Amino acid sequence: VSTQSTGNARVGGRGGGFTGQDVPFCGFTFSKNLVEAAQVGVSISSAGGNTSELESQLKQKTRELKEHQEKVHSLQSENTEKKQAVLELSNVLKEKVSAYDTIARENEELQQDHVLLQAKMNTHTFIFFSDIVPNPKLYP
Repeated sequence: VSTQSTGNARVGGRGGGFTGQDVPFCGFTFSKNLVEAAQVGVSISSAGGNTSELESQLKQKTRELKEHQEKVHSLQSENTEKKQAVLELSNVLKEKVSAYDTIARENEELQQDHVLLQAKMNTHTFIFFSDIVPNPKLYP
């Protein structure tokens, strides 16, 4: 609490009313720790000023906070591991897709070769010995 004063309280000023610019500060300043304590649920008014109860609540909230921080850290580690597993599986999948594409291309080439060979076979005339000789069993 500050009690220093400049000694000149302005009355009037721009708007014609009291601004309080030079009035000494008297009051309560909120600290960050008090605001954080209020955010984690420590209720000063409900404790009725009982400091041991406040300390107990603060310790409980601190334990809960540490537990939650540990849980967050654990989940972050698990998330990192799962991301790594997904990356590894993605790489395996890429390899399998590449191998499949290669096999599919080779299969298509083999089918084209097969069609060409069938076409060549159909254009050639094959003469079998049985077509020339009526009874091949008679000729040794």
